[in-house]
Amino acid sequence: KNHLFRDIYYNVSIIDNLSSIEKETMNILYNNLEKHLIEIDSPFSLVETFGYLSGFASSNCSFDSYKDGLLKYFYIDSDSESENLNLDLLRDIIMSIRADISNKSLQLFFNGEKPLSSRLVSLSDWSRNYILSINYLIDHKLLKNTLLLQEILHDFSEISKISNDYKLDENNEALSSYKEISNYVVASSFDIYNESKKGIINND
Repeated sequence: KNHLFRDIYYNVSIIDNLSSIEKETMNILYNNLEKHLIEIDSPFSLVETFGYLSGFASSNCSFDSYKDGLLKYFYIDSDSESENLNLDLLRDIIMSIRADISNKSLQLFFNGEKPLSSRLVSLSDWSRNYILSINYLIDHKLLKNTLLLQEILHDFSEISKISNDYKLDENNEALSSYKEISNYVVASSFDIYNESKKGIINND
C-alpha cells in the first residue's frame, strides 16, 4: 500500500509540476505579446488578440494557411508595417493555446478579473474576435461551415453583446451566470477543434 500511495503521489506531483510549467510559459508568452502590441501600436487589446488567436488555434489549420489573416488583423491599411509583426511569437502562442484545447485544459486568463463587469467586457471582446478568425477560416475554405459551427458562432455573437445588452449585478447569481457562460465558451472551443479535425482542408 505504501508503495502504491508513493507512486500515486509521485505521479500527481509530476502532473502538478507540468501544469505549473505550462502556466508559467503561457504567462511569459502573454507578457511578451502585451509588450509587442504596444511596440507595433496595435489597436487591439491583449484580450481581443487572445480571442482572435484562439480561433485559429481551435481550427487545427497550419499556421501558413492563415498567416495573411494575422497580417490583415494587425495591419489593415499598411502592408509595409507587417514586417514588424512578430509572427514567431504569434505562432508560439497559437500552438500553446492549441495544446491547451487539445488537452481540454484551456483557461480564460481574465476569469480572475474584478469586478464582474470587467470579466463580462473581456468575455465579450474575446468572443467577438474569436468569431473573426473562425469566419476568416470559413471564408477561405480552411474550415467547413457545419451546422454545429453555425450554432456556436450564433451563440458567441450573442455572448459578444453581453456587456452592452445586459446588466448583471455583483451577486452570486450573476457570478454563477458568468461561470456558466465562460464554461460554455471554453467547451465550444473544444467542440470546434474536434469538428475541424473531421472537415479540415489544410492541416499540419
